[in-house]
Amino acid sequence: MTYLKEEDKKELTEIFNERLLDNVEIRLLVRDECRECDDAREMLEDLSSLSEKISLTVRNIDKNPVPGVEMAPVIELSKNLKFYGRPIMNEFSSLIEGIILVSTGESGIDDCIIDDLKNARGDIKLFVTPYCTFCPEAVDIVMSFAVENEEIFVEIFSIETFPNLEDMYRIKGTPTIISNGGRIDCEVPDEIMLLNMLAGK
Repeated sequence: MTYLKEEDKKELTEIFNERLLDNVEIRLLVRDECRECDDAREMLEDLSSLSEKISLTVRNIDKNPVPGVEMAPVIELSKNLKFYGRPIMNEFSSLIEGIILVSTGESGIDDCIIDDLKNARGDIKLFVTPYCTFCPEAVDIVMSFAVENEEIFVEIFSIETFPNLEDMYRIKGTPTIISNGGRIDCEVPDEIMLLNMLAGK
């Protein structure tokens, strides 16, 4: 069974051939009897078949638990960059950009904040939905922070897959960013705003 359409595979193959540099080792965490996990696995198997620079490992956390992880699916692009949920629509586009970003390491962060960013530490939680037109820009920014600094841990949550998170984190709209006790609701932060959040300002 294939997840992606043939025309999508062709387009993505060309994109990966042109833009990927280093290898990307994706880890997918799944659970038993999880429809979204099955979909995510099929999608990632398709993606990894399009480039020799993309590899995929799958871990069932019901059989082989990961401390602190109960939700699934979780797509780990690196040790500090994770997508929670099954990416569709705009979320899928963001996942593709994330793969490219991890492969190239080219964050595009403004030079004037690079030094401060490399000294930053902390966690960033970003909540998105598939049809949110502003979410991809927010995803790009937080992913860039993760790529520039391995001590910044970024988690991107799909409210579509995990609707219970709306009440848990009082999400009133997307994108919503929570970091270091602060939050930004329904707004795309600029790089300085996000850096100040990490610094607790």
